[in-house]
Amino acid sequence: AADCVGAMPALFAQAPANPADWAFIDTETSGLAGGTGTWAFTCGIGRFDGDDLLLRQWLLTRLDAESAMLASLADALAGIGLLVSYNGKSFDVPLLLTRFTLAGLRFRLDSIAHLDLLHPVRRAFAARWPDCRLATVEQRLLGLRRDHDLPGAEAPVAWLDWLRRADGGRLGAVLRHNRLDLISLAALVPALVRVEHDPVAHDADLGALARHRLREGDAPGALAM
Repeated sequence: AADCVGAMPALFAQAPANPADWAFIDTETSGLAGGTGTWAFTCGIGRFDGDDLLLRQWLLTRLDAESAMLASLADALAGIGLLVSYNGKSFDVPLLLTRFTLAGLRFRLDSIAHLDLLHPVRRAFAARWPDCRLATVEQRLLGLRRDHDLPGAEAPVAWLDWLRRADGGRLGAVLRHNRLDLISLAALVPALVRVEHDPVAHDADLGALARHRLREGDAPGALAM
């Protein structure tokens, strides 16, 4: 927790000063297409409480309970000053906004400051790595390899097994996958700051990093890069 808290201002200057106001967020969904036909059947958030990262998860076990689940999620996120995600700006948040609207709930998740960690990863490594999936980032940047992890692509089938046949045999693996995603988000913040400080050591794309600093108005930093 201390590494993440100490590194956050260097990665996202707009982050609230109090880490208790941050929320790491990740969803597991019934598909990747988005739109009204896609359900966010699992949502996890991580919040700092002192030196601890407390994880909380919601699992939709009945379709008619979605409104109650989303209302509980909205209550848990009320007052949050920063969301941290991986591809959340393009996927998780728009999907949740759709589900909130369909449930008749007015919760403007998109009005909260949002650090999508996919963007700095792509900036540094899109030209260097075969892809920028979270699993690739974990292996190449965090030195982590998950054992016996349920691939995210299999999560929808695990949920449908429960809905159709009351077979919850793989739901525990879905929740474990979601928890590991949240933990990786917190670990990725200081790792990305280390990349910014020493891009050569991490074989990052110096040109892309320099162009980003120039767009941010940091001409000396761009020149140094």
